[in-house]
Amino acid sequence: MTARLAACALMLTASPAFRLSAQVDRRKPPALPPPPTLRLPAVQTTMLPNGLTLAVVEMHKVPVVDVQLLVDAGAARDPSNAPGLATFTATMLQQGAGARSALDVADEAAFLGAPLGTTASFDGANASIHVPKRRLEAALDLLADVVLRPAFADSEIARQRELRAAQLVQQRDEPVAVANVAFPAIVYGREHPYGHPLNGTDSAVARLTREGVAEFYRTYYRPNGARLLIVGDVTLAEARRLVAARFGGWERGDVPAFPSPPAPHPGRRLHLALESESARDPWLYVRRLLPVRAAPAQRGVCGARVGRDGQDRQLAHRVPERAAPDP
Repeated sequence: MTARLAACALMLTASPAFRLSAQVDRRKPPALPPPPTLRLPAVQTTMLPNGLTLAVVEMHKVPVVDVQLLVDAGAARDPSNAPGLATFTATMLQQGAGARSALDVADEAAFLGAPLGTTASFDGANASIHVPKRRLEAALDLLADVVLRPAFADSEIARQRELRAAQLVQQRDEPVAVANVAFPAIVYGREHPYGHPLNGTDSAVARLTREGVAEFYRTYYRPNGARLLIVGDVTLAEARRLVAARFGGWERGDVPAFPSPPAPHPGRRLHLALESESARDPWLYVRRLLPVRAAPAQRGVCGARVGRDGQDRQLAHRVPERAAPDP
């Protein structure tokens, strides 16, 4: 060991000292090059005779295609006595369609190597599929069945109803899930289209029926209230031909206007307190919900008027001390 250390010391002393060829002036920032030009791909749009809007973005570098159907059937359209109906209807689209059972739909998507999804948010529902170009026609056949010919079998309604009831119970042990339910109700009010839970409540889930799901589907799943977006290795002419053959017979209808939110109550106020979890975690998240009568005037507390029938609430978030909250 001593001999090895001596050899290393000899090598260090024998080698010439390393010197910088130029000094960096740190008193001013370096000059930055001009930002690159943003070049977005062209979006080509057309409309089928039934009112379905088709938008295509051609990208031919990779032989894959992504298809998304957006429908104006989000949770904001849930009836007041049936919160969660929109998301439940979107879930049921995959649970059997056309001549396919729920297992057949899953097996077909797996065989095509095409992930299939149907979900709903407050603003809309969507059905999507991602597929290799050579299997695009078969994938569109499957997507058309799911969107246009859902079975809504009683057995699948009952099975999904039980699954959702179990999910609601499990969410009560997840703070983030509880916060996601409480936050819209506090900010918007429970009577607002955005104020109820996306997946409903225990009592609302128990009342879900095939008739209610089918009625919601007939009312809002219409081509004149939908957009079909296709991105990938396909041209507009090709996409229009394939889509018209599968969605051209989709019957248009009168889609009800978006529900009007209730007027805010002039005497209610929401107080949002912003705190910090750590300097490395600048994301806002709901920490706790505290009932309060009046929030003290202090730094970092924001107020907003909302329409509510109950008491005022204080919603606490955490934000780094040196970081500004996300607007």
